[in-house]
Amino acid sequence: LQLRVIDLEKELTSTKNELSTSQNELDIAVSDLQLAQQELMQSQRQFEELEIALGESEDAARRAEMRAERLQSELTSLKEETANNSAVVEEKSDKNNNNNPWNTLFQSAAA
Repeated sequence: LQLRVIDLEKELTSTKNELSTSQNELDIAVSDLQLAQQELMQSQRQFEELEIALGESEDAARRAEMRAERLQSELTSLKEETANNSAVVEEKSDKNNNNNPWNTLFQSAAA
């Protein structure tokens, strides 16, 4: 009976050691899980920040595109206005040259 008790005590000690090892492994696994959870939360925050930055970049790109379109429209209008002004100036210049008696005199002398 004493041998049986000694065997049971040895088995109990061995089981306690295994339990302690398992508890240590479980503690490590929990710690790893908590670390992974923190990293996941940090990654989620970074992802949200990137989404915000992307939205801001898209907004800025739309604003820049609208500004470019507006500037292009203004440039086209200015080109048209310049062309019209040039035509008016040329027309007035031709009228002035035709109505200027000195021009007629110079043209006749040149001929």
